[in-house]
Amino acid sequence: MKMEHNELQIDSLCKSYNGEPVLKNLSLTLAPTNNYCLMAPSGTGKTTLFRILLGLETADSGQICGLDRMRLAAVFQEDRLLEGFTALENIRFVTGKRFSNDELLHIIRRLLPQEALTKPICEFSGGMKRRTAILRAILAPSDLIVMDEPFTGLDSETKQKVIDLILEFTKEKMLLFSTHHEEDAALLSAEMIHLNSSK
Repeated sequence: MKMEHNELQIDSLCKSYNGEPVLKNLSLTLAPTNNYCLMAPSGTGKTTLFRILLGLETADSGQICGLDRMRLAAVFQEDRLLEGFTALENIRFVTGKRFSNDELLHIIRRLLPQEALTKPICEFSGGMKRRTAILRAILAPSDLIVMDEPFTGLDSETKQKVIDLILEFTKEKMLLFSTHHEEDAALLSAEMIHLNSSK
């Protein structure tokens, strides 16, 4: 099977838990630098697919081609931040020397209030943690960014600011995210992928 450079091909992917199929013969071809929105009811495999892509789960059968050439970044349903560190320190942990502190602080201020910049993550609200997790993912050096319901808990104004930053910093990356709201796909000019329950 011929593949384009940095294309991701998922072929006949299957995963079951305790005999109950969650993913059943899932096949997708994802092009580089495109945005994709995964839409599906709860329990029909979105998070499982993401965990397989990130190497946190193993598929029962099927294959994924092209993933071994990709650098990955992720936003999980849980924020998974370093709670004792500041937002800048959390983001610096993944960016290395790609940005100066001044550059990072300028970007962070677009989503977080000035008074939050010196506080540890453990003092952040849930929404502030979510914004920091998204910033960390989009600023990390990567080819594929996986986001599992990234806009949960964000009001419409904050979500638009987040989307503006995602569009700005992921132009050369493949973005795969899940949501329950079709308008999120439109805001990110994302191609819709519908997963149906296999039960």
